[in-house]
Amino acid sequence: MDQALKDLMDKVSKERTGKEGETRGGVHLLNKARGELELPGPNGKVLYVLKPLAELYGEGCGVAAVDPMDDRFTFLFMAIEEEIVGCYDANPELTDGVVALTLDRLARNLSAQFQPGELGAHIQAKLRLHLSLNNHSKWEVQQAVKKIAKSVERHTKVAGIRGYLDFIAGQFSRMR
Repeated sequence: MDQALKDLMDKVSKERTGKEGETRGGVHLLNKARGELELPGPNGKVLYVLKPLAELYGEGCGVAAVDPMDDRFTFLFMAIEEEIVGCYDANPELTDGVVALTLDRLARNLSAQFQPGELGAHIQAKLRLHLSLNNHSKWEVQQAVKKIAKSVERHTKVAGIRGYLDFIAGQFSRMR
């Protein structure tokens, strides 16, 4: 977790609303690859660069299993899957196979090197933002990635080369 970012967001929020911790809205990711954020401030925009992924892992929740239905992990799963859906929206030719390979690589090494624009780079950028504001251990993130990979495998077997992608895109469209 990045306490400096949380403190900055609380300060900006308090300056904007007069109340501490009131809102976290208005944050924009300027450059996903470099992790550059822009926060609104009373005297203009405040720029912030996210820490590298390896520096953001926390102590975690101390649980034996990572469950997507557990409120402590729901937003971790959503962060990863939202990025997958965003890449699928931008590239309808994406397949479950590419998603599965990317997730397998991330499960083995969350800091693996990906080319800019690759699905893995997008997921890592989203994780940097999520982990900056939330307390999850490296193990918890790896477990979430592995569970999503199992979901990809199940949906692909049942519904074909884009079974998972079509399923998860449908889930996110219902939430919007």
